[in-house]
Amino acid sequence: MCVTSEPAKLEGTLIGLWDINHPKYGYQHVLAYQNIPESLSDKPNCMLLHIPSEGPLLPQNILDTSGENKDVLKDIIKALTPLSRGGDRGVAVAAGGNYVHEMGIYHIAILNDLGAVQETLLQIPIEKRPSIPPNFVGFYAKNYPNYPLLLCCFNNRDSAETSPIMVYYTPQKPNEFRLPNIEGHGELPELGSFFDGQRTFMFGSGIAMLQDAIPVKGVNEKVSAGLVPFLPMSGFIKKKRGLINLDFMAQKVAPNQIVCTNWDIDKDSIGKGAFRDSGPYRVNPLGFDDVDEGDF
Repeated sequence: MCVTSEPAKLEGTLIGLWDINHPKYGYQHVLAYQNIPESLSDKPNCMLLHIPSEGPLLPQNILDTSGENKDVLKDIIKALTPLSRGGDRGVAVAAGGNYVHEMGIYHIAILNDLGAVQETLLQIPIEKRPSIPPNFVGFYAKNYPNYPLLLCCFNNRDSAETSPIMVYYTPQKPNEFRLPNIEGHGELPELGSFFDGQRTFMFGSGIAMLQDAIPVKGVNEKVSAGLVPFLPMSGFIKKKRGLINLDFMAQKVAPNQIVCTNWDIDKDSIGKGAFRDSGPYRVNPLGFDDVDEGDF
């Protein structure tokens, strides 16, 4: 995953999603995404992430993962790998309720209003300011209406200096877990198409010990105190090769049970029209494919 405005090479992609009950913000979802981006263009580039938030996103929704927090997602993934297998930043207020937030190597444009994209981009330093064609904006407006959009802007010399992007939000559907997984580097994704890629996905909870899941241990002690309330207590992971251009979906069917609904869609399913849901699919966290600590 993901979509970039210009051609790019993205390696080591990790994606996590879990829910929490925060002492101040209440019930929230937390999305974490990390890779090593390398732009293959001589122009500024950005990753586009659609967020299923009930309301507008603000700069404080972007969690600080710099410094001591830079390995938090890798540490969570490691904690969930079965052993038997192996601060404040600069903020600019832009047009239409949009914002620009600096975090780590990224300048992140928070787009709550897709009608003010170009005005918001003017707040990005020119060396990182991407060109976003109107058809990109139209694609997200059509397929992900009422979703805030993050433009995570970077340049080529920053490619090896990444920390995870973590954002908390009030979900539009509290029991629906949606991991953004669409792919397109310099071009629009073709939804429902197959692409050859590999991802490590994680679902979890900071509220309950999930059924058949693995506890997340040893992570809280490594991160800043302010990040701890946003972390999961349990979860499960899956590494998958060969992907469909669709978001991965799961449902919370009980306080301690998450049921994945479309992880079994494969290349052969495309011809049968299995683009959305192939029915409930219970993922056994002890049956992950090709997961070992050496991968991280």
